Amino acid sequence: MKRRMFVILALAALILALACGAALADESGTCGSNLTWTFNSSTGELTISGRGDMTSYIGSSEAPWDGFRGNITTVTIEDGVTGISGVAFCLCPNLTSVTIPKSVSRIGNSAFYSCPNLTSVTVPNPEAVFGKEVFDKCASSFVLRGWNPSTAKTYAEAEGYAFESLAIAGECGDSVTWAFNPATGMLTISGTGPMANYTLSAPAPWVDERAFIQTVVIENGVTRVGSRAFQECANLDSISIPDSVTG
Repeated sequence: MKRRMFVILALAALILALACGAALADESGTCGSNLTWTFNSSTGELTISGRGDMTSYIGSSEAPWDGFRGNITTVTIEDGVTGISGVAFCLCPNLTSVTIPKSVSRIGNSAFYSCPNLTSVTVPNPEAVFGKEVFDKCASSFVLRGWNPSTAKTYAEAEGYAFESLAIAGECGDSVTWAFNPATGMLTISGTGPMANYTLSAPAPWVDERAFIQTVVIENGVTRVGSRAFQECANLDSISIPDSVTG
């Protein structure tokens, strides 16, 4: 009798432990033909990974992380995701941080609607298409960040959101500067003297714009092109080098 009782209590303890473990375990699944999602209950981070568009959650379909909306503090969308579904991350009261990569070219209606603690979002694709009320009822101080010019700037002005321009210029030598125009894909290097040299661990200051650089124009007066300056500019198809470049 005692042995039976011991076994019953042991099984009960095991079931309880498994139940608690399941409750604390990270959740994951699919959210598109080639997309997956993972929620880390310890950190509050929801991560979307893969390639392509998210499943549409406008209408009858509920996002698979609906049960976690109150616990989500961070949304990280990884490079390769091209579209964010409407209402995907709406009504997340504790969401404070969102990472959107340049690969995202479409953000659906009310994607981040009513996230009162979300104060800013950066949209790095200058031609991203925005739906309606994407950031409505976010923090009263909400700021949309993007390139100037860009669709993000146009959208912010139309919807009444504050807008902050990303830095698109700077120094790349003692007397040499750079400027990138996201509308044309042109990177211009100007000034006198040599460009700085760069390494894998200390890349050129336009490293975040590499995927969008199509043309490089080095103006007369620059005397040297820095090492690894245009490394991994996969879409670069034209470069102009003046006679002043001697090394």
